Amino acid sequence: MSNHGGKRVGSGRKQLPNKLKRNTPKSFFLTQSEFNYVQETIKKLRKELNLKSDIEVFLYMINYFNERSKNMKIISMMNPKGGAGKTVSAVNIAYALANREYKVLLIDSDPRGAIQLYLDIKNENTLFELIKESYENVIIPDVKKYINKKNGVDIIISNATLTKVDDYYKENASLDEELDCIENLIYLFEDYDYVIFDTEGTINNLTKAVLRVTDYIFAPTKASYIDMNGIRDLIQITEIYKQENPKLQIKKIFLVQAKENTKVFKKAKEELSVYFKNNEFTDTHIREDQNILNSMEHGLDIFSYKKSSKSSIDYKNLIDEFLESEGC
Repeated sequence: MSNHGGKRVGSGRKQLPNKLKRNTPKSFFLTQSEFNYVQETIKKLRKELNLKSDIEVFLYMINYFNERSKNMKIISMMNPKGGAGKTVSAVNIAYALANREYKVLLIDSDPRGAIQLYLDIKNENTLFELIKESYENVIIPDVKKYINKKNGVDIIISNATLTKVDDYYKENASLDEELDCIENLIYLFEDYDYVIFDTEGTINNLTKAVLRVTDYIFAPTKASYIDMNGIRDLIQITEIYKQENPKLQIKKIFLVQAKENTKVFKKAKEELSVYFKNNEFTDTHIREDQNILNSMEHGLDIFSYKKSSKSSIDYKNLIDEFLESEGC
């Protein structure tokens, strides 16, 4: 492998050829045991695929992962205004998709760790530990330790340790590498149909890293001036990050905790309908429902708690509408 651009760099570690940098972490270094493992794997692939060189094996692997990633869609719940209903929507949209027989991974990228509280999940292996392990090691031998399975959805949780991610990259790498940290994980999850990110209210470096890989933004908002102002900010943010990620688009803007017969709701709905001309805003809204709070107390998504509830029906309708627009 070293004959094709690999070289030894400090501490007896080896760097992979530049050909792979687009699909591997920029800090992609091998220990001796990892290097030996990769060499053996390459030999096996060369023999099985009848390839002539290590470079052909690398190119095959790149094409293989690129083809797999085309099928996976990444949805991020975003609204720069905190408390807009992102976590509740992330959880229940993930389960609405799973109920339609899709394989779904839900990832919490908010250090408040609301998803672990919502779904009553306990696991010391969080997103922060996964980001560190991905950066520091070529091979992640046990990705499953980060995956929490609950009622048909796979979940990676976060907690307050995620606030350390900026300092970690300042001490060990660079801003560019931090902004690549999510992209360098995504290949691990390409067997999923959908990956759903719950994001923090502020647009920090980790949220920027999520935006780099996002296909669709789903933006919940309450029917208030402050919350809707967050949507206006989101439009500007999306336009900025489209320069780095051309596939990024706002797919669904929808009202949550909706009180249908109030003047505030009707006015918000009218204003959003007029403002968004390209069907980003949907008439499908999530009605106010005490069952959401009750489901949280039981550590359950709304479908598992009460499938006949108003909010359960509304989230189902939202996803049915989305899938129909996707031709599914």
